[in-house]
Amino acid sequence: MARSEWPPSSKKLSSRPGSAVPSSSDHSAATCRSVVVRGPVSAAALTAVGDGAFAQNYPPAGSTLTSGDVTTTGPATLVAFWWGDAGGLHHSAVPDDGFTIIENFVDLPPNSAVQCVVAWKQVATAGTYHVSWATSPAQGAPLWLFAFQSEGDVIFANGFDPSGTRSAP
Repeated sequence: MARSEWPPSSKKLSSRPGSAVPSSSDHSAATCRSVVVRGPVSAAALTAVGDGAFAQNYPPAGSTLTSGDVTTTGPATLVAFWWGDAGGLHHSAVPDDGFTIIENFVDLPPNSAVQCVVAWKQVATAGTYHVSWATSPAQGAPLWLFAFQSEGDVIFANGFDPSGTRSAP
């Protein structure tokens, strides 16, 4: 499935790093740092509605890295983040088991940044899930895996726009 076809519905969700997140009285976004940043900073944002689970781990360097497990009690959308920690400007991280990449920031600019890949997968049944990433070069990476449960595709109520611009609901 091509990125422009994600998600498979008329509903939408934005995952584009740096895109504006609409503000409202029921949510906000902020960054808080108590230290001076002396290097690159990358950020990815995801807004979703629905019950969920979250797993976070930081496996040691390797060519295959596996996330922690999330458990769902019904259908869910899984969203995985990979934050590689190797030096250099060209990287790859490819998820397994039917996850589809929706954001891929691994060819870095000359002044560098932190690489990030975001992928998703829809699951139809309750279960325990994880994702493994094939990485090059071999490296460690903080891994996040979210499971957003809902009936149908309600979590996409605000739309998905792969160009990074938000469309009206």
